[in-house]
Amino acid sequence: MNGLQEWAMTICITLAGAALFSMLVPNSGMKKVATFSINLFLLTSLIYPIITSPPEFNFSVISEQPEENEELNQLIDQQVDRQAEIMLEQNCKQLFEENGTKIDQIKISINRTEEIPSVEVSVWADSSLQSKRMEMEQLIQNQLGVVPQIIYTD
Repeated sequence: MNGLQEWAMTICITLAGAALFSMLVPNSGMKKVATFSINLFLLTSLIYPIITSPPEFNFSVISEQPEENEELNQLIDQQVDRQAEIMLEQNCKQLFEENGTKIDQIKISINRTEEIPSVEVSVWADSSLQSKRMEMEQLIQNQLGVVPQIIYTD
């Protein structure tokens, strides 16, 4: 940080000196040469600290970020999966209602433990709907492409 302060101070002093010197140069044929010299001096004073002591880069911070990114990606995946589960549950409930089938509960789980995510569907329905088992399975299979587990309650 000290080097940065010295560099800023050098720039300020150089700018002040260049401004003073450029005001003292008469408007003659030498004005272009003087302006070029002043600009070259300013450019040199800007670059000199970088050339004499190049900045040190700490790449350890960059190597730590993938771990943080992996945790963030996992958290995002979990949240996306949960939102997808909720929306699919709502869609399936609505599908059953439109079909005139009253179910107690539906639970959809998205599992990412394997390379390809799998979907598990569990439907809780009253035992009086056992005769509609095939129809209920067909509804879910058409909607999600998965054969549901149907659990009957009393």
